[in-house]
Amino acid sequence: MPISRFTCSSFRNLLHCECDFSPVLNCFIGQNGSGKTSLLEAIYLISHGRSFRTNQIKRVINHGQECLTVYLELTDDSGVTSLGLSKSRQDQQKIRLNGENLPSIVELTRLLPVLVINPDAFELIEAGPEQRRSFIDWGVFHVEHQYAVVWQRWKKCLSQRNAALRAGLCPEPWSQQFITFSNQITQLRQQLLENQLPILEELLATFSLPFEFSFSYRTGWDQALSLEEALHKSRDSEREKGYTMVGPQRADLSIKINNIPASQVLSRGQEKLVVIAAKLSQGLCLKKLTGKSVLTLIDDLASELDERHLEKVAQTLLSLDSQLFVTGIAEKDVAWTRLFHKKNMFHVEHGAVTPMILEETN
Repeated sequence: MPISRFTCSSFRNLLHCECDFSPVLNCFIGQNGSGKTSLLEAIYLISHGRSFRTNQIKRVINHGQECLTVYLELTDDSGVTSLGLSKSRQDQQKIRLNGENLPSIVELTRLLPVLVINPDAFELIEAGPEQRRSFIDWGVFHVEHQYAVVWQRWKKCLSQRNAALRAGLCPEPWSQQFITFSNQITQLRQQLLENQLPILEELLATFSLPFEFSFSYRTGWDQALSLEEALHKSRDSEREKGYTMVGPQRADLSIKINNIPASQVLSRGQEKLVVIAAKLSQGLCLKKLTGKSVLTLIDDLASELDERHLEKVAQTLLSLDSQLFVTGIAEKDVAWTRLFHKKNMFHVEHGAVTPMILEETN
């Protein structure tokens, strides 16, 4: 469901902002520090309950204010759905769906699947396995509704097993449940990747990168062993170090070129194309498996990409059938959006957001 109406207050330098959005494309133009990225961040916040720029909510709330609010209306043929979120400096939050209070952000996250392509997205290739596990888990969460419950139960078992190891106690009371939930998580992750990786490989071919990529999912333990056998083999090391050494928390998605980690081969621009392909493969896979469309937030796409590749990315975004929110310092930075119709453009300056009049009406 696309966002039709957006309101936020006390969000960074956006003291009060109201926008009517296009269901297809929305462009925010402004200098660095104007607030355009904050608009993307606010949309992400209401879908995830956290920022993609910081873990500290105090940094997101406008100086001198005690809380922030974000309100969205989603509109489709079935009508209007309203979402609201407020957060205080003490990280207290209120979540509302159609005027009713919700206990957690999970339902809003399901309603509003959001992809982010920004400078931090390079971490998918450059950072450690945690970033790639999160990448996989985003897709599994939106495709398999039971995944959130399984993951929470597994996480609790892992925490309790680790607490026992730190205390020098026997972890076995938690081991069987840990194995059961770990195998479920692993199976769901692998099923998702079986559907997504062919889409990713096709996108990389479309983007004409001159490399032969290979992808493999590492489960977090020696695949010649069952998880039970791997736990038994590592038990002395676990007791010494005080934490569980094998399992889904150690999983990774290996991305290689000629058996060399991709981060050691790719240029900065090529890395950006791989990250874009990976993110868009998530949206295409979700649409294929569930029929759902994502919202896509893109911060400064034009940097490090030539016109030919911008054109290919734009064509892929068209096939994604996603509501897009993009930023640029000047209009030339979003010239790649000329393929899109039903476009709304906004000028952002000092936290004020003003609709721009287009020469050609939608």
